[in-house]
Amino acid sequence: MGYTTQGLELVRLTAVTWPEGKVLLDILVRPFGEILDLNSRFSGIFPEHYATAIPYGSKVPDTVSSAPEDGEVETAPMQVVDSPAVARELLFKHLQPDTPFDRTCDR
Repeated sequence: MGYTTQGLELVRLTAVTWPEGKVLLDILVRPFGEILDLNSRFSGIFPEHYATAIPYGSKVPDTVSSAPEDGEVETAPMQVVDSPAVARELLFKHLQPDTPFDRTCDR
């Protein structure tokens, strides 16, 4: 995340496998607003890296992503969730209602 003229915006998108930690996707994204601060201390992005950033909303080049080991490529869209309640619903919807992460709990 970086600070722009339109507020805090996405500037880097990284996806890794869990628990192995293999990087599947690591791209820089050019946000809508003009960049004020790349938040380099936390994002690891510096102005010289940003020359290769793709415009926000454009298709990710095939050379950036890597196919899974079995050769099957999934084309499901990525969804960014900015709500703890929605994230909990998406992450734990497969659990039974009597588990500690009950969907109805409000922690």
